[in-house]
Amino acid sequence: MNKQCGENMEIRASKESDFEEIINLICTVFVEKCRPRYASQIYHDSSFQPHQSRVCVIDGKIVSHIRVSDRAIQIGRSVIRLGGIGMVATLPEYRHRGYASALMQDSIEYMEEIGYELSLLFTTIQPFYMKFGWATFPQTNFELDLHAKKQFEPSSWIVRAFDAETDLAQISQIYDEHNKTRSGTVLRSESYWRDTYSHQVGLLPSLVAEKDGTIGAYANFGFPTDLDGMDPFLATYYPNLREVGYRSQHPDSLLALCRAILISIYKRDLTS
Repeated sequence: MNKQCGENMEIRASKESDFEEIINLICTVFVEKCRPRYASQIYHDSSFQPHQSRVCVIDGKIVSHIRVSDRAIQIGRSVIRLGGIGMVATLPEYRHRGYASALMQDSIEYMEEIGYELSLLFTTIQPFYMKFGWATFPQTNFELDLHAKKQFEPSSWIVRAFDAETDLAQISQIYDEHNKTRSGTVLRSESYWRDTYSHQVGLLPSLVAEKDGTIGAYANFGFPTDLDGMDPFLATYYPNLREVGYRSQHPDSLLALCRAILISIYKRDLTS
């Protein structure tokens, strides 16, 4: 439903003819070199529907945008439908006029109408979103000092690079088992794993521990990268372990994977 919110302001769902204008707006507000990721996060996500992109239009021009991503997450043993808020952007010359606030209120009404039970976003301007009912929660990171190098016994598990063509089915099984009662984890369908979106934003594993054709554990791990011209969201400034999963009956596979990661770090003389 379109909303005429003033003499010149219209708030509505996006249309296919809006897609290029929306990406141009997001690149203007954020970083042009991130254009491939922005496009993937919206239009290469298999759950995307045009009505999930909400736009504010002034005199025929899209000046503000919000994307509501359709997700399901685990809360204990229950599955909750979640609306993920992202790609919140308003053209600089149209800020401080209430357009983003009006669009945020529209997005809340949209999520209520669709039936979302929870909404989540990541931001550095928490006070703005708290006005609309969001609350903050802590995000924890851990840092490991690697000055003291250790020696490890050989393992029967082989650690190798992840292969999307041959490994994804087992990785999906491990992810589901590992997170079946872990609150806050996103349910990942086969299409979610295979989406261009997942490849573009770095959701896929990089390493697996395998023995006799069985993958026991996986890791999403990256080394520091050359930042020149790179999407800063995807850049790695230090060895970064973003996600692990393992089969509960094979805890030794996780140990083998962690040891292989540490050895690879030692070989590069990195210390944290």
